[in-house]
Amino acid sequence: ALLAGKIILASRLPYLHAIDSQWTQTNLIPFFSWENSDLSASLWSGYLWGPRLSTDLALALKDHLFEAVNHADQLGESADQLVQLFAFACLEYPDLYKISQQREALIGIGAERLAQVAEYLRYSVSSDPKSVDSYWRNRIYPFMNKSWPKSNEFITENSSEKLALMVIELTEAFEEALDFIEPFLQPVTDLNRLLFD
Repeated sequence: ALLAGKIILASRLPYLHAIDSQWTQTNLIPFFSWENSDLSASLWSGYLWGPRLSTDLALALKDHLFEAVNHADQLGESADQLVQLFAFACLEYPDLYKISQQREALIGIGAERLAQVAEYLRYSVSSDPKSVDSYWRNRIYPFMNKSWPKSNEFITENSSEKLALMVIELTEAFEEALDFIEPFLQPVTDLNRLLFD
């Protein structure tokens, strides 16, 4: 019952932190630390049911989120949401992590989960058609240029599909984005996935 209660509290973390950040940082956020808590995997799973990340909460969770990404394999079905949350943090709060930390995390999650980050990049440009080019130039391009793994082992059909779909969403920035993304792509065998996704 105690664990279930803490998981429910974790699922309400953004609201609790907005209401009383001091209480939350003292009584709840320390349990998100992988090194200091046996409950961290369960609490992260609870929070990732519907994660929101304000500036203040991003700062409070900064180290714990980075830790959690390094343990993504232990989060089961929540791992994809976790790496996408990390991508969100890197895009929306570009000074939160050092470039070396971003690169370390993206390499550490492996090619399969890097495709989930690519999926989030695709989603981030499609969510606001009026600002897609600006978002590419000011957020996604700097993030990928400095932090995205460059070695061939990370170039998969799945990530290629997601990145190609992201570029298709662009208008004025389409050609420059395609030129940049091309080295990260490999042929997609099922064109229907690109054309009708």
